[in-house]
Amino acid sequence: MSGVYALTMCAWICGCLAFGLPFAIAYADADLDDAGFDFLLKIPNKEDNIHAHGDAIREFAYRMRSVRVDRCFA
Repeated sequence: MSGVYALTMCAWICGCLAFGLPFAIAYADADLDDAGFDFLLKIPNKEDNIHAHGDAIREFAYRMRSVRVDRCFA
């Protein structure tokens, strides 16, 4: 990951966590990789990731409705 992209993604994730929003990522994140958080959906970083994992994304979105991330992560 390039330096600017990594900083942008870090800021985006921090913003989601600050607002208590669950999120999905399609890249390896050293801080989140093996943590197993319920508020995080990890999908492979491939060209067809939305089509291939659409059901998982939809299920995650429905499961996370009205769910907020605990502030201890922000």
